[in-house]
Amino acid sequence: VHLTLAALSLEADAAAVRDCATLQARMTGSPDEELEAAVAAVVAALRHPLLRRAAASLELRRETPVLCELEEGRLVEGIVDLAFRERGEDGRERWVVVDFKTDPELAPSLESYRAQLRLYLEAIARATGLSAVGSLLAV
Repeated sequence: VHLTLAALSLEADAAAVRDCATLQARMTGSPDEELEAAVAAVVAALRHPLLRRAAASLELRRETPVLCELEEGRLVEGIVDLAFRERGEDGRERWVVVDFKTDPELAPSLESYRAQLRLYLEAIARATGLSAVGSLLAV
């Protein structure tokens, strides 16, 4: 799912999703049932209003590495699945960060995922000087 979402246009149709997911499944040795689940998940994700906004955004970044120094001098790093710059309702530009999650059940890891997202937001805000908001998107 992550590989397919990273490789496709956010305006891709179902046929393009299937083609891309099939290629990804071959490269990773995924069984047919995983391929079918990935196609369904990606098609649904591309219809989500958040990804529609990303497709129309001022700037779009995918699979972008980030690094953030914490107060204690520790460094944390990660890969942002998707980030886009848009003009908010207040007229100011901001970054919107989307972290894709494919877990069958999010609840056990939700706090950890929220902490991860907060670090991504802080890293992007520091690097760009713009505010950043984020969402976990279950796909």
